[in-house]
Amino acid sequence: LFHVGPGRSSQASSSSSSSWGLVTELQAGEGDRVVEVLLDSEANTVVCNSQGKRVRTVYWKKLPHVVLIRCSNKPEIVLVVIAKEHDLMLKFRSSEERKSFCSRLT
Repeated sequence: LFHVGPGRSSQASSSSSSSWGLVTELQAGEGDRVVEVLLDSEANTVVCNSQGKRVRTVYWKKLPHVVLIRCSNKPEIVLVVIAKEHDLMLKFRSSEERKSFCSRLT
């Protein structure tokens, strides 16, 4: 369980953005979809693109906090709990990709 505060900067990183392709966004009722996840630590945004279209943008700088929950029996899955918005559940290709995403977000 991680808490991500507002306005966190990524000064130790040489690049302000990272990309994870072929991530599955798990959706209740609507069916899962494959998305490309872009994390821009300078703009404090997480963007999900599917089939060349932006389908989700989370501006975590404007949020009081974001909670990341790792699924203990599915280490490649992370739940991004966002106050007053639909949560974002992502299934990465591996637990290492999930760890990379979480470390960049925090």
